[in-house]
Amino acid sequence: MATDGQEILSNELQGRTDGLVVLESGLMMFINLLAFTGNMMVCWAVYRNQRLRTIPNIYVVTLAISDALMAVLCMPMSVVLLITGQWPFSGAVCHFQGFFCFFCALYSLLLMTATAVNRYFRVVKPNLYRQRFKVKSTCLSVVFITLLAAFGAGLSSMTQWATFIVHYGKVICFMDFKSPQLDMGYMAYLDVFYITLPIGIISFAYYKIFKTIKQHNQEMNNTRQAATLRLNVEEIKITKSTICSCAGLYSLLGAYSYYRHS
Repeated sequence: MATDGQEILSNELQGRTDGLVVLESGLMMFINLLAFTGNMMVCWAVYRNQRLRTIPNIYVVTLAISDALMAVLCMPMSVVLLITGQWPFSGAVCHFQGFFCFFCALYSLLLMTATAVNRYFRVVKPNLYRQRFKVKSTCLSVVFITLLAAFGAGLSSMTQWATFIVHYGKVICFMDFKSPQLDMGYMAYLDVFYITLPIGIISFAYYKIFKTIKQHNQEMNNTRQAATLRLNVEEIKITKSTICSCAGLYSLLGAYSYYRHS
C-alpha cells in the first residue's frame, strides 16, 4: 500500500476514542491469552497422558507449539500498536513479526494437510499405515514441513521482491512489494501451492475417510466385529474434530485472502 495510505491509516488509529482503544486492545489481549493457554493445555494433556502420545498427535503438538509461539512472540507487538497507535519497535522486529506470522499461517495449513494424510492411511489403508508411519518418519516430515513453510514465507525477502512494513490497517507488519506484478505473481504462487493444493488434499482425504467408515459400519452384523465398530466410532470423533479445525482455518484463510487486498 502507498505511503500516503499508511499515513491515513496511522492517523485513524491514533485518532480513536479511549473507549475504542480499550475495547480493541482488550479483545486482542483476551484472544492472545486464550490462544496461548489453549495450546499449552493441549501440550500438557499429551505430556501427562501416555495414551495421547500417538503418531498423529505429533502434528497436533507441533501445531499447538507453533500457535503458542505466535501468541508469545508476535501478537504482543500488535497489542502495543493497538494501544499506542504507533510502532515503537525497530525495522528488524517488524520483519521478524511479519515473517513469523506469515510462516505460522502456512505452517498450520501444511500441518493440517499432513494430519489429514496420516488419518487417510490410518483409516483407508491401515496395512500400509503400519508399515510407513513411524515416529522417525513423522518427525522428519515435520522438519520438511517446517522448511517448506519457511521457504514460502521467506521467499519474497530472500529474493528482495518485498520488504515488511507496518500495516496500520491490519495492525501487523506485512509485505510491501516493489511492483504490483510481483505482488500478484507471488500471491498466485502461494494460492496454488500453499493453499489450494493442501485444501484439495485435505478434502479428498476426509471424503475417503468418511466413505470408508460408512462402508465399514454398514458391514457390522455380528458381535465379533463390535471392536472394529468402536474403532470406527473413535475415528469418526477424531475426524470430525479435525474437520472442524480445518473449517475454522478455511474461514480464516478466506478472510485473509480478502483482507490482504484491502
